[in-house]
Amino acid sequence: MKFATIKDKWVFVFRWGFTSLVVVLIISLDLMGSTPVYKSGLHEEKFLKIHLDENKCKGAAFCEEVCPRNCYEVDRERNIATIPRPDLCVQCGACVIQCPFDAIYFISPQGKIIPPEAIRKFKLNLMGKRLVKV
Repeated sequence: MKFATIKDKWVFVFRWGFTSLVVVLIISLDLMGSTPVYKSGLHEEKFLKIHLDENKCKGAAFCEEVCPRNCYEVDRERNIATIPRPDLCVQCGACVIQCPFDAIYFISPQGKIIPPEAIRKFKLNLMGKRLVKV
């Protein structure tokens, strides 16, 4: 009966470690840009900026509830939302879709406003349905 030497054990551990690293890298590259919080630089929507129209906002707080990065805060006394952390926004569009007052929209780097109706055509609400009929 042949016993494994310490060298053989380390070679085995190294091979499995290297194989695991390769698998993790392949999965990471495959998922890159496919989730709202893990976008690659190749996605144009990464450059969009979120904007809140305070005149339309009624403080319903849906934006605060659905934001995956906690960008919003709602003042319950004044019934108005604010975006104190816009740099954390991942442009997922959840706030735009859920706002019943159309107070939230995206602005492109060129200054073009992307209205909520356009976002709703491509993003899903919490129930998994599109809100705008095509």
